[in-house]
Amino acid sequence: MCGDGSGAGCSVRTRLSASYSFSPGSATGGGAAVKCVVAAKSGSGCYVGGDFTDAGGVKCWGANNRGQLGTNNYTNSTTPVDVVGVISASAVVAGAEHTCMLTTYYSVTCWGNNDDGQLGDGTTTTRPLPTTVIGISGVRAIEAGDYHTCATLLSGRMMCWGRNDRGQLGDGTTTSQSRPVTVVGVTGAQLMAAGNSHTCAEANGHVACWGDNSFGQLGDNTTLMRVRPVVSGWGYGGILSPYSLTAAGWHTCVASAGGGDCWGRNLAGELGDGTTTDRHWPTSLPSEADSPSPEASGYVHTCGTSLAGLKCWGFNGAGAVGDGTAVDRHTPTLVSGPISPTEVAGGANHTCAILPDTHIKCWGLNNTGQLGDGTTTNKYVPTAVSGL
Repeated sequence: MCGDGSGAGCSVRTRLSASYSFSPGSATGGGAAVKCVVAAKSGSGCYVGGDFTDAGGVKCWGANNRGQLGTNNYTNSTTPVDVVGVISASAVVAGAEHTCMLTTYYSVTCWGNNDDGQLGDGTTTTRPLPTTVIGISGVRAIEAGDYHTCATLLSGRMMCWGRNDRGQLGDGTTTSQSRPVTVVGVTGAQLMAAGNSHTCAEANGHVACWGDNSFGQLGDNTTLMRVRPVVSGWGYGGILSPYSLTAAGWHTCVASAGGGDCWGRNLAGELGDGTTTDRHWPTSLPSEADSPSPEASGYVHTCGTSLAGLKCWGFNGAGAVGDGTAVDRHTPTLVSGPISPTEVAGGANHTCAILPDTHIKCWGLNNTGQLGDGTTTNKYVPTAVSGL
């Protein structure tokens, strides 16, 4: 829980999930800034930050070609800029070219690319300023795929909206939706994760997935597209409950007391099993004394915490693993520092993390300024975000 739960604008990662839920706290002091949640996807990054006396604002940086920074323009920024008009954010998630926030009033606001209705405002009009998602209230947590968005409600329902060409909305169709629709058969979801064109959720100790399955990212031992949720092979027949569920690109990972498991595409070792073989069924990370718990995914890399610090694995050509090299890593590798972040998020080819002292560092591809350090130069080790 960021800010030790004392900030009125803070949020928590539900059991370290890839989705975010609001946990209101009491204001106990004033003035000190607190970073609550960091989000990264494609060529940008964002964080929720406020003070102990007010709800959070949102700052974003990087690519802004579709207005995803929320600044009412389409100009990239290599340093953090304020999202216009936001004062009540409790969480933020990023898609490929859109951004959404959960408010302290349990509603959702989105901005950026809306070609497929991923902003949920009933239109397909791109918005460089925040716009309210319609037809949804009492939202508990949010998550963003590349071109779709999902939310769990206090009522237990799960709803999604946006692109649906691969069934990633889970409503039994392949029709895109510009306003929220109910995911079939999912109630009481505790964790959510969304990749390029697939979505997963955990409820009652089981992980169900739906959407694109070209690389086995649904974990059901097939490559069949699913327009409704199917139970993955994770924990099959077991009773373990995961505390982390993450997805990006075309792979999925989960962590529990029993260890970490990943499945789907393994182009550059992003599954962490020491190979580059795609897996259609959950495969375990190598057993070792300090095996990490997967909690953040990029398109072709994954990261997770361990006792020694943050570890990442997978594609490293632009430095997303953060070990000071450009060598792909097929097993978990310690990030330079080392660092032990309170939050971590994976972008397309970059990674960002909030450190215990609340500073934010990013590393990897920086062609659109997504590392927020005032440059467009790739970084191969964690680098401070300007002003944060």
